[in-house]
Amino acid sequence: MLKLMWAIVPRVNAASFAVFTVAFLLLLLAWASSHAVELHFNLRAPPPAPPESQAQPPDKRRFVVHNIPQSCSNLKSMDQALKLSTQESLYFFGQWVPSDYDVAVRWASACASYGDPGMRDVRIQFLQERKTQEINKLNLQREENEAAETRRMQAKEAEARRLEAQEQAAEQTAAQQAAEQAAEEAKQRKASAERQRCHQSSQYALYQAEDDLVWQLEKKTRAAQDLARQKKIGEISGAVDLNKQYDDGESIVRADEEIKILWPKYKSLGGDATSPDAVHHTMRSPCGKEQQE
Repeated sequence: MLKLMWAIVPRVNAASFAVFTVAFLLLLLAWASSHAVELHFNLRAPPPAPPESQAQPPDKRRFVVHNIPQSCSNLKSMDQALKLSTQESLYFFGQWVPSDYDVAVRWASACASYGDPGMRDVRIQFLQERKTQEINKLNLQREENEAAETRRMQAKEAEARRLEAQEQAAEQTAAQQAAEQAAEEAKQRKASAERQRCHQSSQYALYQAEDDLVWQLEKKTRAAQDLARQKKIGEISGAVDLNKQYDDGESIVRADEEIKILWPKYKSLGGDATSPDAVHHTMRSPCGKEQQE
């Protein structure tokens, strides 16, 4: 094309050459545009689909059931397990959950032509029945767990109520004991105050004087009896315990001295005995029996 152009150029004038140049450029631009569109479509067009004979065979597909990849060639092992009883097939289905059975159904559907031919029509039905059994087992286990949790919570609440009742009973007992102790202390204070008032009375003073006189008289009598006994022993044995006789004589003298002091006090308080030797216990303590000293 360039050679043809240069061959024509010497035979035309300037105006014709310009027209020719423009036409040539337009023709060149149209040719380039058509080739660019064709190139663009060739680059963007998707790769052609492989023929049916080149599709991935079903045996190459993988189905992850309970974290274990399974292929169509493994379907026979599941068919054998499905024929067994629930207890005997635990080795294969032992830890399966409902979602595992869903994947197994897709596995069995995609690989229907594999496995035991006798299981082809009932395989999915058996899987769905086992799924239902697993769901029922999980529901039962959940109900048992909920019941156990309910019993545990009830026992916990009962124990809390028992402890609360025990604490309240302990508080009531402590309050009752404190009240009883306070009442007893008040009673003792009242009795002590009454005893002090009684001890300050003239009746108690007379009772005390009479009691002191009787005590001194009994002391004197015992000492006199012991002295007479010592004298008799000396007459028989010829030996005398002078220390014992001294002690008995001192007791008699001291008793006489105390009687001499107590007698006027006894009479001044209204005692009715005519002599010290005639004083006897004629009255009880006006402060009560438990207050006697």
